[in-house]
Amino acid sequence: MTIFDHCIPGVDEAFAVVGTSEKGFVSLNLTVRLPPGHSSLPPKETAVGILATAVAAIEHTPHINMFGRGPEVEMFSSLSPLVNFPVRVVLSNLWIFSPIVSRLLSHDRATNALIRTTTAVTMFQGGVKSNVVPSSAWAVVNHRIHPAQSIQEVIDYDTMIINDPRVETQVMASSTPHPVSPASDDTFGYQTIRKSIQQVFHELTVVPGVLVANTDTKWYLNLTEQIYRFTPVWNRREDIPRYHGNNERIGIKNYEQTINFYYHVMTNSNIERVEVHSHQEL
Repeated sequence: MTIFDHCIPGVDEAFAVVGTSEKGFVSLNLTVRLPPGHSSLPPKETAVGILATAVAAIEHTPHINMFGRGPEVEMFSSLSPLVNFPVRVVLSNLWIFSPIVSRLLSHDRATNALIRTTTAVTMFQGGVKSNVVPSSAWAVVNHRIHPAQSIQEVIDYDTMIINDPRVETQVMASSTPHPVSPASDDTFGYQTIRKSIQQVFHELTVVPGVLVANTDTKWYLNLTEQIYRFTPVWNRREDIPRYHGNNERIGIKNYEQTINFYYHVMTNSNIERVEVHSHQEL
């Protein structure tokens, strides 16, 4: 995870999110195969049309809202001191207001990714000539799976939504969601990262959360339960679309802070007890 500055509506202070879990993923190949022919004598439905209907159904029917079943609840409850009344009352009492909060979060692109398995149609191909009815069409759908769901549940949901046996589904690649790592006051790994963040970024609020992308932490799952994901990059709302997009960048000052942060992580990891100190930024 990273540092967010005015990225979540209602939270007007910057805060850092340490990923205590990580979404899984599955890339599905959807294929439709039909007899080819000439476009002057078209069938009622073509492979492209059938596949387009299936893809539209998947896009227009998002996976269920999982708010309350993953680390996102602790994240938002921990943000309550940063918001004004009456939002503070809501976030401090999610056991009452979860249905309202989850509905509101689903309307924003950034927060929606935290509370459900997401769907992205990333590839689509069908036909090779303008006057030939294609014999096949295929598309790739990439899901990022919420920690409370399984790969099979996602596939079963898509199959139910498509509801067309002519659409073949095949798993291209997948990775299961990661378990949630502890983030208590006596968890050395989490607290080492938290203290290092606050030493470099001047007492910035640090909260646990779920990483919506994927990392190499999968190779450490059999080694320890304390697995965390954090990159000390400062993000404002306009920076989010830059990931894998146009003008992806990092500021010079933030680059210096990044080096300083990793120095603190290594130093703090080598002592029995982490003590907080602060200093001027580089």
